[in-house]
Amino acid sequence: MSRQERVGWEAQTRVVTLVGQANVLAASVVDVIVEVLDAEAWGDGSLRSPEHWVAWRTGFAPARSARLVQIARRVHDLPVCVGL
Repeated sequence: MSRQERVGWEAQTRVVTLVGQANVLAASVVDVIVEVLDAEAWGDGSLRSPEHWVAWRTGFAPARSARLVQIARRVHDLPVCVGL
């Protein structure tokens, strides 16, 4: 195996592992958002929406925050997708 093939293979393996870990972390963030939504714990009067709360607490872009809240709101509708 050439150096190019070896480095390519190793990089692919590392990237796949890292993306898997990132997906697990994203699912954990969604779980927290579900809890916050269920308890209506996102608002203290100064925040406009759950999406605003997520963006503020995570530093994610507004679009990413909105998508995570959208997923969290659908968790109970999609039990197979979230492993409930």
